[in-house]
Amino acid sequence: MKFTLTNPRLLYKPTGNLGWQQNFAQIPFGYVEGDNLRVIFATRDSKDSDGNYRSYPAQAIFNLNTFSLQSLDLAPLMSPGLPGCFDEFGVMPGTILEIHSGEVAMYYCGWSRSVTTPYRWSIGISYLDKRRGADYRPMFRSSIFGGLPRSFFFECLGL
Repeated sequence: MKFTLTNPRLLYKPTGNLGWQQNFAQIPFGYVEGDNLRVIFATRDSKDSDGNYRSYPAQAIFNLNTFSLQSLDLAPLMSPGLPGCFDEFGVMPGTILEIHSGEVAMYYCGWSRSVTTPYRWSIGISYLDKRRGADYRPMFRSSIFGGLPRSFFFECLGL
């Protein structure tokens, strides 16, 4: 189904009521499900003592006709990775693909911190089986671009 937003406006802005969702509603990815528009987006918590954020994927559902907010998840769709992993400090959603009926894959950008730059990104892939729950789970502890499936610490590919 194709639709056109004839009157662009702000659909959602974090209010600060959820600890993990204090700032930003960025990088939205939306898709139509019946009369609803499901939007997956990145949000951030408050800055830590070093001035850094953590990023989390969130989900909001809007009525396709009125664009009124129907529901907002109270917990992130996926948590950042374990210490030392490529996504330790954040997960930003990307493309979402239906693999099989009820099974969805989400490519995402994992954040890690560096000494010479404030952060670096690597691409990961996660999986959701809608029949079993609402949380995305990483397919690997490593990134799929920039690391190896069995080596979950950040690695650069030499060219």
